[in-house]
Amino acid sequence: MTERERMFCELYVGPGRHCAALAARLAGYAPGCSHVAGCQFLKQSKIAATVRGLEAALARQINARQTQNKRTKRSQRMLD
Repeated sequence: MTERERMFCELYVGPGRHCAALAARLAGYAPGCSHVAGCQFLKQSKIAATVRGLEAALARQINARQTQNKRTKRSQRMLD
C-alpha cells in the first residue's frame, strides 16, 4: 500500500467522514477524479481491510472514553 493510499484510509475514517471522494481529495488526488479514485480504493481488499481495522480501533477508543466518562460521573455522584 502506498503512503497516499494509507492516508486515504485514515482520512476516510476520520475527517473524510466515510465519503470516499472527500477522503481522496484530502489525500491529494485531483478533484475531477477523486470520486473515481475513492470508489476504486474501497474495492481493493488491502484498503478495505485497513479501513475496517481503523474503524475498529476508533470504536474501541470511543468505548473507552464513554466508559471513563461513566466512571467519572459515578465517582462525582458518590462525592456529592
